[in-house]
Amino acid sequence: MAEADLRVVTMTYMSAAQIAADLIRRIRAGEWEPDSPLPPFAELAQRYSCPESRIKHAMVRVGLSGAAEYRQGKGWYVRGDVK
Repeated sequence: MAEADLRVVTMTYMSAAQIAADLIRRIRAGEWEPDSPLPPFAELAQRYSCPESRIKHAMVRVGLSGAAEYRQGKGWYVRGDVK
């Protein structure tokens, strides 16, 4: 009987700070128009292969940077004056 081929798989995960930096870069590059909604947390979590809680922490950083703002009951939107 042959031994099972076991391999160590190393996966790298982005931190909330790294995700925030990427989102800010994408916002400033014009991927989303000013005053447009950002994708829902579930969609971003799937894109970044992480839990939604990490996206939530990242979005707080994005908001603090001034690149996006939270609109109660509507979600996160790109600020109209982002540069």
